Amino acid sequence: MKWFGTLTSAACVLVVPTLANLCRAENVQSGPPGYIEADRTQAEKMLGRALAGDIFSDRFTALRKRLIASSLRANPTAGCGEPPAFTLQTVAAGETTAEGSAWQERYLIRCKQDVRRTFLLFLSAKDGMKSMELTPGGTIADITLQRDVLQGATTAALINRAAPTKCKNARVRDSRVTHGTGLSNTPWTEVWVMDVCGTSIDVEIKFTPSPQGGTDWSIH
Repeated sequence: MKWFGTLTSAACVLVVPTLANLCRAENVQSGPPGYIEADRTQAEKMLGRALAGDIFSDRFTALRKRLIASSLRANPTAGCGEPPAFTLQTVAAGETTAEGSAWQERYLIRCKQDVRRTFLLFLSAKDGMKSMELTPGGTIADITLQRDVLQGATTAALINRAAPTKCKNARVRDSRVTHGTGLSNTPWTEVWVMDVCGTSIDVEIKFTPSPQGGTDWSIH
């Protein structure tokens, strides 16, 4: 799957050897567990009833808990429970090929200030389950845009006057939409919160859908 490897500098990858090992459970709920609030309709249409049934069941709960716990260790926030409470808010079907099927899951995690985390999951019969964490927060940029913007946002944060002079590393801690919705090919603006060696720097990014296709972006 081409998406894996595009965000290596910001990715958390977890490989599960086989689906059989992942799905081994004595008791599987007949309906979706209480933490799932996402709409099943699109996933069922794009991924098929069988896989959608697994996604909206308790089969992936253990994996989801591990992903969220790992994300919070790498990018901590105050006041999260142990284990943290979370809601699966959206499931967005992605690419389905002969190799397998991919989809995105976005979570709201209950902390002192609630945070959002998003993961790309890819399931194949050959390799089992793979997962990658995408940009944290509320960004509505797609995977390609996130990859393209990441380097620019990192550079902008490092050359900011508030950045420590000898720091050479920056990472995204959060993101939020500050203007627009991105719907109907309209522009929107986001702020990506970058951590630069312990200093928090906001990077403002304007996204403008192009008449020729795709989306242009600029950093302010």
